[in-house]
This record gives sequence, C-alpha cells and structure tokens, in this order.
Amino acid sequence: MKKILTYLFLVATAILSAGDLTLENARILALQNNLELKAQRQNASSSTLDYYKSFAAYLPQGSASAGMSMPRDGVDSETRSIDISQPIVNTRALLGILNSKQSKKISDYSLQSSILSTLYQVDLRYYAVLKNTDLLKIAMDNSKYARNQLEIAQTKYQLGVISQTDVINLQATMAQREVEQIQAATSLDISREALAHFLQIDSSFSLPDIDPETLEAQTESFRTITSEDADKIITTLTTYAQKHNPRCKIAETNTKIKNNNYLGSYGSFIPTVNLRYGTNWQKTELQDNFSDSSTLSISASVPIFPLADSAVDIASHRHSLRAAQYSEKSTDSDIDLQIRQSVMNLIAAARATQSAKLSLVYSASLYQQKVVTFENNAISTTELLDASILLANANQLYTASLYSFLTSRAALLQQLGTTDEMVITNSLK
Repeated sequence: MKKILTYLFLVATAILSAGDLTLENARILALQNNLELKAQRQNASSSTLDYYKSFAAYLPQGSASAGMSMPRDGVDSETRSIDISQPIVNTRALLGILNSKQSKKISDYSLQSSILSTLYQVDLRYYAVLKNTDLLKIAMDNSKYARNQLEIAQTKYQLGVISQTDVINLQATMAQREVEQIQAATSLDISREALAHFLQIDSSFSLPDIDPETLEAQTESFRTITSEDADKIITTLTTYAQKHNPRCKIAETNTKIKNNNYLGSYGSFIPTVNLRYGTNWQKTELQDNFSDSSTLSISASVPIFPLADSAVDIASHRHSLRAAQYSEKSTDSDIDLQIRQSVMNLIAAARATQSAKLSLVYSASLYQQKVVTFENNAISTTELLDASILLANANQLYTASLYSFLTSRAALLQQLGTTDEMVITNSLK
C-alpha cells in the first residue's frame, strides 16, 4: 500500500506530456481525475473529523448564566453562576469513541479499495488498447497477405494455370480479411475511447510500442509451476491478502464494531459517574459585594427499570455480532477463491503463451513454404488458404495469451491489496 500512497503524492504534479501515454502516467491520471475516487476521499476526511468529534462526549462540559430580578415591590437582586461537569464513567461515550475509530478505519480501507479498483480498471483498459492495436496489425497483415495471394492468382488465371473458382475463393477470402480489419479497427477505437473517458483525457493519445518478446519474458517464471508449487504459492498469497486486502480489513473491522456494540450493551448495568463543580454569586442592591457559594459533587446513576429492554438489546447485538463474524468468514473465503482462480489463470496463460508461440513459429514457417509452392503451381488455393488461416489463428492466439497473462496478474494484485508486483514474484521463491 506504500506504493499507492506514492501515487497519491504524484497525483498533484502529474502532467500528461506530449509523448506516449505510459501505463504509469495513465494510473496517475486516473487517480487524479476519477470522480468516484474523489468522493471516497471526501468520505475519508469526513470520517476523520467524526472520529475527533467523538472525543467531545468525554471532555468537560460547562455553562455560565447570569440573571437579574427587579420586583415591583421589593429588593432588586443579581445572580451569576458557573457549572462544570466532567464525565468519569460513561460507557455510551466510550463506545462512541471506539466505534468512531473503527469507522475511520473502514473509511480508510474503502479509500484503499477504491484506489486499487481504479488502478485495476486502468490496467484493463490500457491492456485492451494494446491488445486491439496488435490485433489490428495482425488483421492488416492478413489483408496484405490475402491481397498478394489474389494478385498472384489473377495472374495465374490469365495464364490459364488455375480456374476461375480458385480466384473467386481468394476474392472471398480477401473480402473476409477486409471485414476483419474493419472490425479490428472499430474495436481499437472503442477501447481507446473507453480509456480516454476513464482518464478524462482526449482520445488522441498514443501508447508506446511494447515488444511481445518483453511480455513473453514475464511469463517464464510461471510456465514450470507444478500443482504442489501452485498450492504453496496460493497459501502464501492468501496469507498476504488477509493482512492487506481492504475488503478483508473492512469485514474484520466491521466485526470489531459489532463486538464493541455487544460489549457496550452491558453498559446499561454500569453506573454513569460524573464529577460536577458549581459556583453561584448573588448580590442585592443593598449589598456592596457578591456573596458566593460553591459545590463539588460526584453523581452516579444506573437504570433499574425496565430491565427487559436491556436484555433484548444485549440479545440483538449478540446476533449482529454473529452475523458480522459469518460475513467476515464469507469475505475471506471469497478472496481466497478469487486468488486461487487468478493464480491458476496466470499459470495457464503463461503456458498458453509458450504453446501459442510455438504454434505461431510453425504456422509462419508452413505458410512461407505454402506460398512458395503455390507460386510454383505445386499446391491448390485451398491448401494455401488453410495455411493462411492457420497463421492468422496462431497470431491471434499468441496475442490473446500474452494479454490474458497481464490481465490475470492485474486481477491478482487487486485481490492481494497491493500494486507491488514483487509480492507475486517473491511468492514463487
């Protein structure tokens, strides 16, 4: 969470430069501009003030008064008084302080949760733009390949080497590739608008090129993880999440509040004790100086009747405490399951990336061979199209696997309650 706080300090000075929009800058802009996050910060500030305000119930209370009596028949008189009281034992006020402190923690944890959620949403939208950019490049390459194949086929048709059916087949493929390119361009535009809207910036931004080999290198540590190793990693990460995930901390803090209320319900049987000091001054028009009198007293009060209300209140808070405990266990269980799923998705994406890379290498080699043999009239257009489709699918699968790994890692970081990727890396050791 220290890294998150660092982001907050950077927000005040974050400026979108004319260069490429990096993921780091996108995160900073989101923390600066997200309206829901701004509202959560205000709630946290309000909760802090409420916590300080709760101490007022245990501070001395004082009042001062002055009066003058001027009867129609009689002697005029003037009185002044000061009364100060200090709570000594007040379970209701003490309970208010304890719960205000816990409520402040919940507000802080909610802010942390909003920050993590915002950063996760930025990552998803950022990766979507990168992925769709790569898919558009693939679609454009496929269109280029189809166009070249069609030109070769038309030449062969004019020479009488192939039939018109072969040409029509390639023309249909060319049209399909153009449709795929249009769809890829539309998906890219939509994802760019989604990222720009989330960051509250213009959609004319540009993202830096990312080498697929660099992304692929990040998956290496996850490819050889066995089932036993995966269980150890999951155990390590779930233990970390119990201490850092804001949802877990909120559920835990809510249980503490319910426990305070339950214990506080017994406070109705504890006397409320107050220390009181009062001074009165009085003077008539016949006196030159005020006469004064002071009192110092300790008062204690405890309700006797009706006891049924207190018993019902205790039972009600006991049920609320049990409900909070069950809710906390449910939240912990949900987080554990989500972490397990994300770890398994991460491992699967890493392995899929390796397999997809091999498929891409073999498909590219096969396609090049088919192109040469097609130009030499050794194969039909159907065989060439099959190789082209195989290459296109391999390209798309490789790209999808890479970004599936990145999105799975982003989801895991959010569930852990951190933005530090080293937490995941260290769990592999």
